[in-house]
Amino acid sequence: MAFLRALAASERHDFTAVTGDARKVIEPAVSAKTPDTMQSTAEALITRARAGLRLPPDAQPWTTIAPASVTRELRYWRSAALLAQGDAPRAEAEADAALGELDRRPSAEFEWRIAAIGSAAARRRGDSAKADTMAARARTALQAVRDEWKTDAVSYERRADLAEWKRLAGIS
Repeated sequence: MAFLRALAASERHDFTAVTGDARKVIEPAVSAKTPDTMQSTAEALITRARAGLRLPPDAQPWTTIAPASVTRELRYWRSAALLAQGDAPRAEAEADAALGELDRRPSAEFEWRIAAIGSAAARRRGDSAKADTMAARARTALQAVRDEWKTDAVSYERRADLAEWKRLAGIS
């Protein structure tokens, strides 16, 4: 439950709650022999929360997990954390890697979120052409979500984290 609470808190930008709940996920995982995606995601959530609280990043690097365990959602949360920390090149690299996985399992909902982060990261790096291309991709995917979800998309788009990506990517 702590993991789900940390995710929900991150989505609404309640960064104080994120930190407490995510640490509850990490502490038992530290003694595990094999780190997992949940632990790595919790670390990314804490990194994002610390940036949101304007605290310096943790000194510890993120736990290394097996490449096969790196999911696109983990890449999403890592890219969000890296962008919030000001590391646009690494945020963009995570976004690009996640977008590369969409051929195997397409999802317009995921595509718009990660393309918006990629757009914001490219813009911060000063690459307007890539930022515009990624923003157009995010806009197209978001419209597909709106078309499919109808009125449910309205409340979905009000989430604090999603409103932030729309603003940073310059999409509406």
